[in-house]
Amino acid sequence: MLKIFKENFTNQSLEILENKIYEHIDREEDFLIIFPNRDIVDVLSKKILNRLGVIGNLKIATFEELLNQHHLHQDIGKYFMNILLRKSVENLQQKKIVEQESLYLSEGFLAICRQILSLIRNSHKDLAVVRKSIELKSLEVILLILEEYERQMELFNIPDPYGFKDFDKNICEQFKGYYIYIDGFQEFRPVEMQWIKEVSCNNTEIYFHSIEDFSIVEKTLRKLRKIGFIEERIETERKSFQRLAKNLASQEKVQAENIKVLMAEDPYLEAKGISQEIKRQRIKGIPFEEMVIALKNKEQEDLILYHLEKEQIPFHYQRNIPLLKINLFKEFRSLLWEYESNQEFLLGNIGNSILPEIKEESAFVLKNLIHLKNYQTIREYREDQDICLARDQEKIQKILEELEEWHVLIRKNVSGSLLNRIIEIIKSKRLLEEDLSLKSAYKEILLWFERVRSQYNGFLLTLNPKEYREFLMEVFENYTVNAGNSLIKGVQIKKLQDIRLTSYDLVLIPGMKDKNYPKKTEYHYFFEEKAIEELKNSGISLHNKREDQEEDRLNFLTALSSAKKSVFFSYCKDDLPSFYLREIMSGNEDIEKYTVKDFIRPLPNSISTVEDLKRYKGIFTKRNTEIKKDNNFYLKSFFSVTELETYQSCPAKYNYRYVMNIQSPYVDPKAQETFRLGELCHEVLEMYYKYYNKNIRTFLDKGFYDWSGSKEFIEKNLFQRAGSLGFNLNLEETRLELKLYSGHILKLIRKDLEDLGKHKKKFYPSHFEAKIQVEHVFKSGDKEQIVHINGRIDRIDQSTDGEVKLVDYKLGSASIKYWKDIEKRKTLQFPIYSLAAEPVSCRYLSVKKEEIHVFYRTTEEGKRSEEVSREEVKKMQQDIRFEINDILEGIGMKEFSKGAEDDKVCSYCEYNMICMERRKER
Repeated sequence: MLKIFKENFTNQSLEILENKIYEHIDREEDFLIIFPNRDIVDVLSKKILNRLGVIGNLKIATFEELLNQHHLHQDIGKYFMNILLRKSVENLQQKKIVEQESLYLSEGFLAICRQILSLIRNSHKDLAVVRKSIELKSLEVILLILEEYERQMELFNIPDPYGFKDFDKNICEQFKGYYIYIDGFQEFRPVEMQWIKEVSCNNTEIYFHSIEDFSIVEKTLRKLRKIGFIEERIETERKSFQRLAKNLASQEKVQAENIKVLMAEDPYLEAKGISQEIKRQRIKGIPFEEMVIALKNKEQEDLILYHLEKEQIPFHYQRNIPLLKINLFKEFRSLLWEYESNQEFLLGNIGNSILPEIKEESAFVLKNLIHLKNYQTIREYREDQDICLARDQEKIQKILEELEEWHVLIRKNVSGSLLNRIIEIIKSKRLLEEDLSLKSAYKEILLWFERVRSQYNGFLLTLNPKEYREFLMEVFENYTVNAGNSLIKGVQIKKLQDIRLTSYDLVLIPGMKDKNYPKKTEYHYFFEEKAIEELKNSGISLHNKREDQEEDRLNFLTALSSAKKSVFFSYCKDDLPSFYLREIMSGNEDIEKYTVKDFIRPLPNSISTVEDLKRYKGIFTKRNTEIKKDNNFYLKSFFSVTELETYQSCPAKYNYRYVMNIQSPYVDPKAQETFRLGELCHEVLEMYYKYYNKNIRTFLDKGFYDWSGSKEFIEKNLFQRAGSLGFNLNLEETRLELKLYSGHILKLIRKDLEDLGKHKKKFYPSHFEAKIQVEHVFKSGDKEQIVHINGRIDRIDQSTDGEVKLVDYKLGSASIKYWKDIEKRKTLQFPIYSLAAEPVSCRYLSVKKEEIHVFYRTTEEGKRSEEVSREEVKKMQQDIRFEINDILEGIGMKEFSKGAEDDKVCSYCEYNMICMERRKER
């Protein structure tokens, strides 16, 4: 049965498809899945690969890949297109079929020709048939030129850049009998509809994710019904943003929640505000890969990428960059440029990196000499007496000689020698290049040029030097190479229309101004409404203005419905906010403003670069008199153990965190995950010892422990708490990791109880997350002040006679300290706690290692490294009082201009992006 499954702005179908894939793989059945873009293909392919390890018979593709199987990523035909179009115009003008108007050779007119050809190809129509049904003179001229262009393409056997000229039924035949699933489309081009009609059998299913309120969707559904498709509705529960999209589409009452709007003073600050919001959300627990920036156009791309890179936010973006972003191709363009004289050619290329290197002062002298002369040939410059006597004569002659060679190559191009020279230079540059992305770019363009040279040399040889240069300039200016960072897990950056079938915790949509949303279609006069209607009547598939805006609104609502938790919009102060935004916001919501003043006077939670810190430091110093006056001693009355340990390891970090109150400007994703995992394990351990407290006491008293139910208790609570802490339980790798840690916790508890039970004196787990406070009398010269030091310990085990043991849970072993660390001034926690609790033992329990580490255990005679006498403990307590006093004095005197002594501390520090103290020391 041919089925259409409809669901209103929910993204369940990808999950449905994934499950169907596993069923087909198990049954060894052939199937094909078609998506509108490569991004979704990659998402599903990776999911299958992660689960199965191999993909095997899996076919996931786009229509572009299916319909034009010989299509190159950068199709050769489009770089010959302008040349062929101009030749076609000139041929028709010579035959007096087309008027001798310069307009017909202009870039603007050729662009219109390309656009109309693309529409005709996508509509699967014959040019001659379309021309017969056209009455408008302006369109008839274009179609005549395109018919001549087709003849030129066939003459030289050049591939059509738009493909689909002849519908290949063999492509359809190979998929007959397959289970076919088509998902993520809002409408189909005629050529795609033809493919569906040819291939469709009883095993074809199409999924729609929008509603019939949109005429372009209803029109598509009508066409599919004619082929024989029957509709079914998928009823799934909508989440808040999916409900919002549905209400907006149906023009129902809107209630917006978890939406934030930023109004920035200019595009630079808008992009910086986006990066700051990403960091704020990361600190709240949203992983970078669960965020997506939806770009409507390229207007803000560079600024957003600049700030993400500067602030070390990992991002994933399949970005194609023009060749001209690579210096070598800028230099090629400089050589190929059409200069008005030989003098200009020389002046424009002295210092070109393709030529031999020359000192700056010699290049300056040579340029001045050339500027004073005005010879007809380059050889005359080479033979000029003043130039021959100039410094670096040998190099100057070599440069002029090579420029003369280039000049001849460009103007004569014997047997394609110009392209051969370019290929040889790219090869040599690639061999020497160390940057892997550049090396890859050189390889890509080399393969492309070599294919052009081998397969289309016959056509190239028909070009005159001017046309040949025009072709090469077209390539340098328009060819793009992949510069994406697909291996990086980070913030997703996508085009707005590509956010389909996927979901993210946070969707960020910049540029929410009226100019962008809704889409403003600007048509050339050849595309006035009358011309559009005439083309549509001849069977060409294209939108009028209303349909363009409808498609734009549908793309926007689809992106909005992809948000699971929150949406962030931004626009600039001088722009009129988008109608879409005004429609969503009731007018009562707060709009965050980010002005130049805010940039110059940053808040503690918006400092993410050294420049931000410098500006904030100046303001902070003026604002706080106790910081301003170096001789003004100030000490607060309460400190935490963590504060003192921070100052001990790095005074600068203490200053950033506790004095200036700067929010962490960088969140290491691994550190964040480790922190969350540690928090989870702490909670589950506490829950276990509290719940089984009576059983543990019985075991310690009588030696028997019933372990039944322990494994289930730990696993159940671990998964429940993980969900509330933001772990993605839908991921197989997350579930496997949690099961692994469930086993670690159970084994650690077994070891802990064995350790507690083997001693004669019994200590029972009695207090959890216990607060500890130590009173310290600070003394320095004539200063004396009582300071309270607060801390918290994970567990206190207590004997019947009141003696205690302190227990601290650790996820791993990296932060575990030992007795010897006291002398190295690397620990304060247990030594300070010993001042209040007088413990007989301090222990760490390492979850990951399933080990117990003893910081110290008191004994009358020392036997092991961790066992110390009571006298040693008393001496340690005296020493730690002196250490506390030194730390407090440093804090009171504001001695913060010192970084950590250990480089490892810096590498893991969240302030390493902005810290100036280590930079000074280096």
